[in-house]
Amino acid sequence: MPSSGSYRIYGLGVDSELPIPCGAPLTRSEDADVLLRTGAPAPNSWGLETHVYRAPELGPNGLPAFVVERSREWFRWTWCDGIRFWVHAVGPEVLVHWPVGEGPESAAYYFVGPILAFILRRRGLTLLHGSVVDSPAGAIAFLGESGAGKSTLAAAMLRCGYGAVTDDVIALDAGDQALRVWPGFAGLRLWQDAAQAVAGDLSDLPRLVTKSRLWPDWDKRLLRLDAEPGPLPTEARPIRYVYILDPGETGPARIESLPVPRQMMEMDRNTYQRFLRDASRMRMDFLTLGRLAEQATIRRLVRGESLRDIGYLTSLLREDMVRH
Repeated sequence: MPSSGSYRIYGLGVDSELPIPCGAPLTRSEDADVLLRTGAPAPNSWGLETHVYRAPELGPNGLPAFVVERSREWFRWTWCDGIRFWVHAVGPEVLVHWPVGEGPESAAYYFVGPILAFILRRRGLTLLHGSVVDSPAGAIAFLGESGAGKSTLAAAMLRCGYGAVTDDVIALDAGDQALRVWPGFAGLRLWQDAAQAVAGDLSDLPRLVTKSRLWPDWDKRLLRLDAEPGPLPTEARPIRYVYILDPGETGPARIESLPVPRQMMEMDRNTYQRFLRDASRMRMDFLTLGRLAEQATIRRLVRGESLRDIGYLTSLLREDMVRH
């Protein structure tokens, strides 16, 4: 297996035996918040398990896309391809195991998304599902359901000179001042058609996962951000704009205002891992999103029927930010 490393992702220091593609390096003098190791817990530490969540979506083998369970000391996440993570209930340790036919790339994909998001959730952070780019005025967030074009639009904005912040998981730091978003990892994950629209020739964009027994045709591409206008910021950035993508409506691309109640509803609909929230966590999320509604300009982006005219969309966004 490739060498391990130390990374800073979403504000967390990660010391990992699993290589993380595009993980921002963590200086050795910093203490790690998460220790990712290969293996499984000792049998006597698992004990009786309690069902936490079962995804309604099914994988190609008919199993739930993923299942979350809890024992006395661990939370266990099991994906339909057999990859498993154990997250210690109180400590920094995370364990990972993948079966024959899968590999570290697939495990790393789950780790930088659902697993780190779960750890951040347990630390009390509010998370949004989207992509973020940076500008001199502050961070610009794109929210929307899977396939709405968040990563594609973020990649196109990078081509216009904006900086990279995060993709997929938006971790909000609700400090005493402005709400800020923590940098993620230095890569955007694009489906093949989206990568083609933004980058043209795909020969320089590697597949995110090159080998998977269960997902042989899974073809997301990795757009590295190392060579983009600049490296990821090292500190959390204040959020200035939020655009909620609506891919379903026909007609010309346009940007519209939203009343505050609709802003709150749309942001809450795009919170990350909302299926794991209890009533207390839901209240905290609404308080944080209320602060975001006061701080940022929140608009609706109707992108039309496709992302083929990505240049027009980026021009539309830049003009809208000048006016607002």
